[in-house]
Amino acid sequence: MRIETIREKRYPSRDLYGSEIGRLEAELGRYRRISDLYCRLAEAADITSMIEKISSWLMPLAEHDLIRYRNRKANRTATFCSCHGPRREAVESAAAAGEGDGGTVYSCDLPLGSANGTLTLLRCEREIVIKDPALINDAISALDRPLSRALAHEDLFVLARCDALTGLANRRVFEEHLVPLMARAERQSTDLSLMSLDLDHFKEINDNLGHQEGDRAMLLVAKLLAEQIRKSDILARMGGDEFSILLPDTSAADAVILGERLCRAVKGLHLSDGHGNCLGVSIGISQWQPGVSGADWQRLADENLYRAKNSGRSRVCTSSAVETIN
Repeated sequence: MRIETIREKRYPSRDLYGSEIGRLEAELGRYRRISDLYCRLAEAADITSMIEKISSWLMPLAEHDLIRYRNRKANRTATFCSCHGPRREAVESAAAAGEGDGGTVYSCDLPLGSANGTLTLLRCEREIVIKDPALINDAISALDRPLSRALAHEDLFVLARCDALTGLANRRVFEEHLVPLMARAERQSTDLSLMSLDLDHFKEINDNLGHQEGDRAMLLVAKLLAEQIRKSDILARMGGDEFSILLPDTSAADAVILGERLCRAVKGLHLSDGHGNCLGVSIGISQWQPGVSGADWQRLADENLYRAKNSGRSRVCTSSAVETIN
């Protein structure tokens, strides 16, 4: 019988096992923290909500009062302030003033790469202390895809709601506001008027001078209209050379005054087709009445617009009268 000597196996020391387990637990903890950030970002669809989630996640690692995201390539900025009340006003004011006010505002930039800009943390009166730089760096690397997704989502949202040429609201946005404004007017017994606009001699400018000049004329008119109305009014390009304006808290008589001003302003652009025809605008106005549907209300405004066109153009027409613009 052959008897072999069994050699004693050498196992790693308990201390070595302990340090390796500790390292793995720490690494697992970091993955969990990054996963938690991803889960939070998955709940946010827009940039502002996403920056708020990032701020909440960063707070235990780098206390701050305000976080700002800047993407110069996409020309996008989003800000979230975690303070409330008077403190919030002070922080936002200090952040707007910058860092050159005696060292009371401290900032820390976290570069996100050329495609995604920079995150800036700001804190008033106390310095920003980064508690785990490696974890923050890992998190910053993980932000690329979510931020790109949010930017793309916002771009699609804007494209779906804005006129591509003028940047004004489109028909979809107009129709979204129509029924709620009618309901508000009925509930509060307030006036609500609709203005239907159609450009005069725009086709001649397009045909005689080319579409580039036509686009330039359209942009000038859109800018002029937007400057003449209130922020509470809804201005939309409905298609072609047609516009509509919803005027809350406005009677037909007051809408006529605005319409006359718009007619004069458009004529004041002095845009000609080169054959003696000058760009103008004809306007039909209808004041909403309880019981009238949105479709019938728009039809009444369009009928008044056609009356203005047939009466010589560059005029304002309500159901009762046609106003001639001198």
